[in-house]
Amino acid sequence: MKRLLSFVVIIHVLSVCVHAQDSDYRPFIEEGKVWEVGHFLPFTEKTNRGSMYYFDGDTVVADRNCKRWMCNGRLLAPVFEQDRKVYFFPKNSISPRLLYDFSVVENDSVLAYELNGMSAVCYIDKVGKDKAGRRIITLYDSEALWAWDELYQPNGLTWEDFKEDYCYVWLEGIGTTTSPDYNIGLGGIEGNWSILTKVRVEDSVIYEDSFFKWIHDDVSTPHNSKSSTLSSSWHTLSGHRLTTPPTRKGVYIRGGKKVLIK
Repeated sequence: MKRLLSFVVIIHVLSVCVHAQDSDYRPFIEEGKVWEVGHFLPFTEKTNRGSMYYFDGDTVVADRNCKRWMCNGRLLAPVFEQDRKVYFFPKNSISPRLLYDFSVVENDSVLAYELNGMSAVCYIDKVGKDKAGRRIITLYDSEALWAWDELYQPNGLTWEDFKEDYCYVWLEGIGTTTSPDYNIGLGGIEGNWSILTKVRVEDSVIYEDSFFKWIHDDVSTPHNSKSSTLSSSWHTLSGHRLTTPPTRKGVYIRGGKKVLIK
């Protein structure tokens, strides 16, 4: 009888610990959550269109209860969340694929997929928290390693400097800071030119970019809180705009052209 009571106590303690951990977790799938994404012209601060991602109703795939994840009225994929991992079902498939893993720790690796079918082994560099207490997972992928070996190391760019430009983030409950369905890719936004401008749940804003915005009633009109001379702006190859001219060695973009700083 004592053994049985001890076993029950242990199970209760474990369940309390698990519940406490889950209470600190911001889920990716929430009713009323909307992602607002601006799609910008390369090397400029002008947006040519905007996209809205949201959930619209339930569905069942392979005995899994899923949410219908939409973008501008189009079904992206059925998605579900389990153990701090977000999965999706590709079109005409009953085998789920991993979209995000918010349970990872530093030095982990994980195979993740974009919704368009691309996959990459992602390497976790750092795990921290933002001001809201959400986990920020900094990572890079196998494409970044290839680019470093083949393109940038021969040009004298150190791995630490390269990683600073080409690492990207998974933000707990939100995804990437580009388009949430583009979770992988060199630097996160290489060739993508999409910026996550806002995430809200109903009327509560839980994330907002402090620089880029797009206007709902006229998405062709950019709104920028800072003025700049675009022809003289410096950008990294991953699309990040620099506020000052670069001081480190590497390849940059200025006025739409690549510039090698030696």
